[in-house]
Amino acid sequence: IYSSSGSCNSRSRRLRQASSVCFTKGLLSLLRKKPMMKLFSCFYPVVFVAAVLWTGCAAQKHHTEVVIVSTNDIHAAIDRMPALATLVERTRAVNPNVLVLDAGDKWTGNPYVDLNKEVGLPIVALLDSIGYDLSTVGNHGFDHGVALLGERIRHARFETVLANVISDTACFPVLPAYSFRTVDGVKLGFLGLLDTSRGGYPDGRLENFSGVGFSDPLRTALRYRNLKDSCDLLVGLTHLGVDLDSTLAEQMPQLRLIVGGHSHTVLAGGGKSVNGVLITQTGKGLQYAGITRLKFRNRRLIGIENHLVPLDTISPDPKIAALVRQYEQAPELLRRVGETTVPMDKVALLNLQVDAILARTQTDFAFYNWNGMRIDTHAAAPFTVADVFAMEPFGSVLYQLPMRLSDLRELILNKFN
Repeated sequence: IYSSSGSCNSRSRRLRQASSVCFTKGLLSLLRKKPMMKLFSCFYPVVFVAAVLWTGCAAQKHHTEVVIVSTNDIHAAIDRMPALATLVERTRAVNPNVLVLDAGDKWTGNPYVDLNKEVGLPIVALLDSIGYDLSTVGNHGFDHGVALLGERIRHARFETVLANVISDTACFPVLPAYSFRTVDGVKLGFLGLLDTSRGGYPDGRLENFSGVGFSDPLRTALRYRNLKDSCDLLVGLTHLGVDLDSTLAEQMPQLRLIVGGHSHTVLAGGGKSVNGVLITQTGKGLQYAGITRLKFRNRRLIGIENHLVPLDTISPDPKIAALVRQYEQAPELLRRVGETTVPMDKVALLNLQVDAILARTQTDFAFYNWNGMRIDTHAAAPFTVADVFAMEPFGSVLYQLPMRLSDLRELILNKFN
């Protein structure tokens, strides 16, 4: 009688109506003619069937599954975008309740994006083509200054949320701290946060942040705890790093999910659970995309599961691949500037970098930041302008200063030990 779809079928409705009429007529008749005990024993089967039918229909439950596809620290890896597009399309084909999110640092790392005539525009156009819904801002979003970031945010079709930025300039929009999305009757809230642990600013040159200020992300987040009362699930969309995300989860369990970035952490195996909050992150450079499945019953979260999908296992979308090829047709970036006859790993590339610094500065020693090298290998092949930029996309400044041997010893012991 109770259908598998969770609703009463037509046969059950007819039985329910018939039993209701029978029960009403019989009850009136027996109240006039029969003792109460006789009435109960006589009509117990009818009462039972009617109760089952009514209970079955009243117990209908609305099940909803929302899928979040997430990325972070893309760093302009446009060559992986066609595979990501295929993954998003396949996910939507199975379940239309899909939201696509990014947790910051979309550019800085690829010359075809960062040296484009319209800096950063290729990555924004590709994200729009894939159909992103929401994003937050990473520290490298400010690498080309506040004005350009503001222009790209206005240009994008997806929304950008960030709670702890304060704009004092007309060239940078006042960003919403949070945003709500309703998917198949389920209301989700997304709160954007950015790390400011470098003296109250994100990582980067101070001049890049001219015109904006920042508040502490953890204290800011706590001011939005009551957002949980306005939605069915509150999600942190953060660029804090996995350690600070863990602290946030400890302090704010109202967030049941944190889609994070910044520390380039590969949180495989379902993410990291802290204080009942699931923290997810996908590494860097679109090695992976995150898939988070949120299961609701009558708008109440009853299950959450995350896993990572390696994008090198996904076939590329031909339309997005064609767009990427257009961006990579830049003759000035394909010009050869040298070559290597042997493959080079990251140590060899760093040695090449410090040798170049020594040659340019004519100094005795050169030190360079390990994480400043943004590629890990180079094949036995020519170097192009694009390759050199990909090695060091930050435009780092060289500082030259005299040091005694005792100063060098102290530097090594205290900084690098």
